[in-house]
Amino acid sequence: MLPGKYEPGPVIEAKLRIYVNDTERPHVSASWGIDTTGGLPDALVNAGTGIRSRTGEVIFSPQKSVTNGHVSPLATEGGWPPKDGDRIVIKCEVGGVEFTRFTGRIGKVSAPFYGGEIKADIKDTLGDLLDTTVTIPPRIDTGKTYIRSEWVINAALEQAHLGAILSPGETSTIHQGMQAGNEPLAGTVEEVGTEYSDPYGLSIWSGFLTLADPAITHNGSGVGGFARASSTLDSGFRIAFANGEAAYLGFTQATKMLYLRVSGQGVVWEAPYEGDSPLPELIMWINHQGIWVWRSPSKQIYAYATTKFTSQNVASTSGDYLAGVDVRYSPLTEFRSVVTNSPKYPVAYRKSWIERARTVATRTFENRQARTIVDEWGAATLASMWMDELGKPCAWARDRLVSMDPSRKIKVSEKVFSGQWELGRDSRRGDVTVVGEYATVQRSRPGLVEVTVYQPTTAKTFEESQKVEEFYSVPAEEEWGQVDITPLQANRGNHFKLNNGTWIGGTFFKDDADTTDEEVSFNGDPASLKLEKLGLRTLKGIIGFQFGSVTSATGYLQTRNIPRYHPVWRSQPTPIIRAVWRSQWAGYTVHGKTRVDGQGLKSYKHECGPWLTPSDAQRLADAISAEVTQERYTFTGVSLLWDPTRQVGDVETWEMEDLEENPLWTARCLVTGYNEKWQGNVPEQSVDVQIISLTDPKAGKTYADRSKAYRTYQDTVDTGATYDEVYRALPQKVSA
Repeated sequence: MLPGKYEPGPVIEAKLRIYVNDTERPHVSASWGIDTTGGLPDALVNAGTGIRSRTGEVIFSPQKSVTNGHVSPLATEGGWPPKDGDRIVIKCEVGGVEFTRFTGRIGKVSAPFYGGEIKADIKDTLGDLLDTTVTIPPRIDTGKTYIRSEWVINAALEQAHLGAILSPGETSTIHQGMQAGNEPLAGTVEEVGTEYSDPYGLSIWSGFLTLADPAITHNGSGVGGFARASSTLDSGFRIAFANGEAAYLGFTQATKMLYLRVSGQGVVWEAPYEGDSPLPELIMWINHQGIWVWRSPSKQIYAYATTKFTSQNVASTSGDYLAGVDVRYSPLTEFRSVVTNSPKYPVAYRKSWIERARTVATRTFENRQARTIVDEWGAATLASMWMDELGKPCAWARDRLVSMDPSRKIKVSEKVFSGQWELGRDSRRGDVTVVGEYATVQRSRPGLVEVTVYQPTTAKTFEESQKVEEFYSVPAEEEWGQVDITPLQANRGNHFKLNNGTWIGGTFFKDDADTTDEEVSFNGDPASLKLEKLGLRTLKGIIGFQFGSVTSATGYLQTRNIPRYHPVWRSQPTPIIRAVWRSQWAGYTVHGKTRVDGQGLKSYKHECGPWLTPSDAQRLADAISAEVTQERYTFTGVSLLWDPTRQVGDVETWEMEDLEENPLWTARCLVTGYNEKWQGNVPEQSVDVQIISLTDPKAGKTYADRSKAYRTYQDTVDTGATYDEVYRALPQKVSA
């Protein structure tokens, strides 16, 4: 429900204001709507696995007199007419209270040859941003860090500029999104810290320490740091350099002040935060001349002059109550432009109570549209995503939606103008099967690279010196993590490390029929290998084989058969490519515990792919089967009294009386979409709802209670307590 007190009188006196690029423009009419229905059969269970954007149109009044009101598509005077991409915000005022009704952009613009009215399509920006192409590497649960399904979604949303922190850059030496797990995309966790729940809908972490990726080094361009503060607690982050110098940028909630602390100097700068995000952005850029700080994403100042930071090799970052942090090597101008893409409202999550077990491993997503990943996740886990009236993206689990307390009560006879109820068995199912994929993981011991991910079955032969190009692809049922692409020459004893690392080895055997198995003595190694990554699932290898002075022999791509090798590793075909870990995926099937026999009902099969563990999938199957084996009541064609606080995701109580004003039925309804129309300043509203439960007040019975399927899992309530408290009943703690 949107904030603000709304108490309608006998006549609604409202005023609609439409702003284009912050300039108010008069209008003739406006309309928009959002629909999140979709998902399981006939929208039976989900409030919307498909992503739906808010769309509509506005007809603007003439900006000049009618006689001189012909609009030219070439005109640009005073920012008029509007053009595709212009920012639009629609607000209404009623009873002295202002409500934001729409935030987005202008789409197609059209106007007649004669007259001054302009029609513009409008849409929110969710669809545009989710068209972004993203790439997400695979991960495993390391035991120190952990991952849940939203970790993957958060990585996609960060790249689509919808996350709490910046999209990871090529020079990000630390990038830790901190949502649904503290596994970083860049860098290594040294100290896990403690996870907390923020009322906004994000996880925040405190007391963590993340080491920089040593493979990413600076080129004298400076170091940019971006972190997102908590919405309620004092926050800050520290960038530490290899020479021991450090800078800390903090935010104090009570005073709304930013402050900068430098090692050995204490607090060297402070100023009011001037941004308007509910989760303040903490942004600084450092080089050997000083530190620049942003008071808002659009206002950067030179905060502290110093020659102290002589080394810009980042060692680590740590922080207090943060929703994510990114540290990268970047020129100031480039970092400044990246910062402007940080959203005022990052995505807000309401995580599922059903998803309780840590994800053992995740899959690769390479060069995919973010929307396809979010759609797949939503369909598998019964989650919905939409953007609200303020421009805040929301990702909610269905069990959280249907279990909410009602936002308002509606007396149908007073506030509903038209509509009908329906009851049909076509959408009812007799039983439920959930199928998915689950991984087993092979891991190397600490400090080793010992999981063989590729080895040929036979040795390749060579009759002359040459180079051969080969490609090694990850099998469809596997993921490889941290492949060693720097091969060792296995025939050199001081480099031969048994199970550790990627090898290449070659040898010669005489071409004499009587001595075919006699190895030719040689110095060095005739074989070489250069490996190159082609994306996330393919390696390109260039194998060189050099005969030199060896004659009358055939070359083989294999290790030598000599006594100093363990017998297991003699004459092994090469290359032997190893990785730190490998996940291997196989299918599983679970069945819902509720079923209805003997009524000719269809079965329902639900695909959850790699998103859920078998134990979570079993809970999901039980919840779905408890829903779909019941009769389903629906409301259609509902037009009702306008309410500016109503939002998608609200739960409402609808009460119906008979002609004698006796209670007839009560329904708990989930708002899945609505349409709003304004003719001048007169509003109309219609809604799409799903019935969570229907109650007969006389008999005291409740029917088709969708939320009942999830009450078993509602013992972990997101109250702002630490996650150690929230997850105390779970088999695995969130933090190590």
